[in-house]
Amino acid sequence: MQPLISVIVPIYNVEKYLTRAINSICSQTYQNLEILLVEDGATDKSPQICDAYAEKDNRITVIHKENGGLSDARNTGLEHATGEYVAFIDSDDYIAGQFIEKLYHACIKTNSDMAICSYRESSSMENIFENEEIDIKMNEMEVLDRKELLFDMYEEYRKENTEFIVSWNKLYRKSLWDNIRFPKGRIHEDEATTYKIYDKCSRGVYIKDKLYAYYLAEQSITRQSFSAKRMDWFTALKERIDFFEQRKEYLLALQSCKTYADASIRFYKRYLEETDNSKEFCERCRRNVKDIMEKSKKYGKFSCRTKLGYCIFLIYPKLFYKLVDN
Repeated sequence: MQPLISVIVPIYNVEKYLTRAINSICSQTYQNLEILLVEDGATDKSPQICDAYAEKDNRITVIHKENGGLSDARNTGLEHATGEYVAFIDSDDYIAGQFIEKLYHACIKTNSDMAICSYRESSSMENIFENEEIDIKMNEMEVLDRKELLFDMYEEYRKENTEFIVSWNKLYRKSLWDNIRFPKGRIHEDEATTYKIYDKCSRGVYIKDKLYAYYLAEQSITRQSFSAKRMDWFTALKERIDFFEQRKEYLLALQSCKTYADASIRFYKRYLEETDNSKEFCERCRRNVKDIMEKSKKYGKFSCRTKLGYCIFLIYPKLFYKLVDN
């Protein structure tokens, strides 16, 4: 018999999209599912929609809780999950009919602890998978060891590195989540978590099939104008640097330092353009770059070009952006 797979769906005020998401899960070609709808204190009709689906499909369990945010909702789902494998689906997104089946079979075929697929972006309310013929074949599979998974989080090693950072386009062996949880109350929760999962993997598999639809909703918190909450990204990256330092994996620590500095430079410009408190945020970004240049010395050396760029940014940011734009 096929193993039970838990699908965790955190839900908060998404009545407009929720039916599409749940339908895409219930209609999976892989049927042995435990569907956990974690209703996170929604104030719209989401709770009633969840309960109505639970009455129609005995695979669905609805967990009503006080609002605690995305991380807390996912963590609640993990606490209730009983499947051998687990997947996370955001409630404004949806999945292709063979999302679970293809990822599961990729894990079994390659003896991998987790599987990753590609995804599509969509701003349409229509299900972009609905009129497609079911493709029973899998596109090319790429088997990756622990270090390859970790390095592929960085675009210097993997052009489409976002696929290796986010948590929602994946199927995991449930045991990978033992003693790992998302950071409650923070955004960029995937940046703070995924690398810890890779650290526990002996092997992962990447398939190029685009099986997940990422909905480009205007009100998503990580797509809004910049605010103090966006600094959670730096917290996650700093934790990652310390994580690799403790394990004496200095090349990964150095790469994390570069990502930290590059993010600070990108955020500096956005804060300058979009926020009322730009002076405070911009100064913090400049301090980040200065501090990381010093900290990174114990891990190795940045390229001459990278180091020169950071120095120009610290001395004359306007010149730096002029050079980059040209």
